[in-house]
Amino acid sequence: MVVMMPVPPPRMHVLMRPGAPRAVVLRQGPSRVFCTIGWDLASDRFTVGQWCKHKLYVHRCDLSADGQWMVYFALDGKWRSETRGAFTALSRAPYLKAVRLWPQGNTWGGGGVLYASQAELPPGLEEQWTALRQVEGHNRLGGGSYAERLRRDGWTRAGNEKASAGGKAYQRELGAGWVLRKKVVAETEHHQLRAPDGALRALPTWGWAELDRPRSRVVWAEAGVLHAAALGPDGPGTPVQLLDARGMTFEPLRAPYDDDTVFEP
Repeated sequence: MVVMMPVPPPRMHVLMRPGAPRAVVLRQGPSRVFCTIGWDLASDRFTVGQWCKHKLYVHRCDLSADGQWMVYFALDGKWRSETRGAFTALSRAPYLKAVRLWPQGNTWGGGGVLYASQAELPPGLEEQWTALRQVEGHNRLGGGSYAERLRRDGWTRAGNEKASAGGKAYQRELGAGWVLRKKVVAETEHHQLRAPDGALRALPTWGWAELDRPRSRVVWAEAGVLHAAALGPDGPGTPVQLLDARGMTFEPLRAPYDDDTVFEP
């Protein structure tokens, strides 16, 4: 008798900036198959961007403050191609078609954190946002640290270094005394809610979570489904399902823009 193993749900991470009107969902599964999905936060409408069959390092990706541009770090393993096997790219969110490409050739560093400042930008971005530059000889944009990205967006360190051994812990205030905690171990995130009385509620199935402050809600990814819950005095309320990404399958799609590009997956 052949025993069929259950198919694990896709993993999801979201690039989301405080106050931005749009976000990008990075869906992974199966294995190194990724899909980018645009998310209009005001209407909770979703638009499929592009698929790729190479690894995206989700903690080395970022979104510009206006939600228009995305930087990502990818490993395609094509070591003799123009990407040199691993590369950083700048694209128009939520697509992967690169308007700038920084071949790297290894997976040390790479990716970026985007800031609202002037730097070497493609034409048209000068007034948009961000420091795009090489750092210490590496093809990176502004650093690429997930911790740096969390701090920029209002998260603070939780506890101390000894208490967070095996990963770094962060937290952000939700209001009314509630706190969302996030512990990052490699590319895995673990979450908790802390009540006003200090009691901790473990959320072992949450793979990503964030505060959507303009809409007074917590949003999170859980087993391939994106949820939201309004915030009140008693913490997050009844969950509402926003997106079920479990049934999605690979589809070759092209980006709908004609920039002078150097790479399209």
